[in-house]
Amino acid sequence: MVNLELLMDSLIEFFNGKGCVCRLVKGAECSKLYVKLSGGRTAIIKISGSSDNFKVEFIREERRFLQLFGNMVSMFGGGVFVSRATEHDDLDRFEDEFWVFVEDVVKTIPGCAKA
Repeated sequence: MVNLELLMDSLIEFFNGKGCVCRLVKGAECSKLYVKLSGGRTAIIKISGSSDNFKVEFIREERRFLQLFGNMVSMFGGGVFVSRATEHDDLDRFEDEFWVFVEDVVKTIPGCAKA
């Protein structure tokens, strides 16, 4: 069994330690942690399920400008492509670090099951 509140508290500490701004929204079905990342990006960390059968999701939200105008802007300057690729690489590394942290927390904090 995993104490989902302790898990979420640990995730908030993780993101705060990275200089991110977090906002937690608890619902009946799940809890969502909205995380403001560097470069104007947002990630949503969603924890759903019960303490013995839970799911953690890392949901990336693209910046609205790039969603709406990214393809058109890339036609006028290749630098946008390079910039977006670099941002995606940074976010990939950040997400990889996040998953390693989640695995470590589930193994070690009190109230969490041993994997």
